[in-house]
Amino acid sequence: GSLEHAEEALAGVLKMDPNSDKKTEILYRLANIYKQTGKLQPALECFSHIVHSPPPPSTRADIWLQIGHVYEQLQQGDKAMEAYGQGLHENRLHPKLLQHSAWLRLTHPPAINVGVAMQQLVAAADGEPQEAQTWYMLGRCHVYLREYSKAHTAYQQAVYRDERNPTLWCSIG
Repeated sequence: GSLEHAEEALAGVLKMDPNSDKKTEILYRLANIYKQTGKLQPALECFSHIVHSPPPPSTRADIWLQIGHVYEQLQQGDKAMEAYGQGLHENRLHPKLLQHSAWLRLTHPPAINVGVAMQQLVAAADGEPQEAQTWYMLGRCHVYLREYSKAHTAYQQAVYRDERNPTLWCSIG
């Protein structure tokens, strides 16, 4: 398919000119292709290579998010949490990093901490108030804490933001 052709073309450019002024952008695109096609180790290598000098408009925090997500796909929650922590060190209010870190704090046994997850999700909601997934995850936290009316309110907020998502509708009950 077209991803294979893009991968081949981008890799070819790097072979022809390993010091291209577009190297970080090429590595970023290659990393995303690798990630989409399940080639997670090469994706990780590309993201790691550009984390300290990402192509604009990406930031270091954005690349740490990508690295953490690849580690999640590799079922390496501890390394994912480390990557999200590095990203949050770069930008402590990065909504997607907060969301992913919070999710691990809800689902990854050594890191489970619902209180910290809720703090991160509230900060993520403040940074990106229209993000339905954050509200859904806040609802999950409230259910975990047996705060059912607060959970219902959070789930409603999620539905308001993404009316077409059946998972969110089912969470209201």
